[in-house]
Amino acid sequence: MAYITNTHLLQLIHPKTLVVNDPAHVRNAGVKLWILEFAGLLPPTLISREPADIAVFRADYKDIIIKPLFGDGGAGVFRITAEDSNLASLLEMFGAATREPVMVQQYRPEVRAGDKRVCPRKRRPPPFSRNAGRCLGRERKPARIVSYLQ
Repeated sequence: MAYITNTHLLQLIHPKTLVVNDPAHVRNAGVKLWILEFAGLLPPTLISREPADIAVFRADYKDIIIKPLFGDGGAGVFRITAEDSNLASLLEMFGAATREPVMVQQYRPEVRAGDKRVCPRKRRPPPFSRNAGRCLGRERKPARIVSYLQ
């Protein structure tokens, strides 16, 4: 809730203090939910709190990733294989930590090579941007965007 609270506080200090991105829009565009609008670019994905639904998803895809909807930098991301016996305990831990559903995705080995960030050409994100480091100071190279619908 700290994130939500901070966006409300930012709304209170504007316009006396410059707030570059509208806090309401930042709050309403949760990255892991917003990306679902581009489902063709994602591996099979489930958003749920229901252990039975997650167990069926794992039975279908065998090797899965479970992560919190709100968080970043790889925090709280777990890989669970078909042989792993920790699924129930992991879901119990998530349930004790938050009432939010989790994102469950089919594991794709190519993610080990790193994720892709679409960065504007000839335009840099502001230096105070939380994601600026993902575009600045890193090796940039063209990448092909793959649709999982193929």
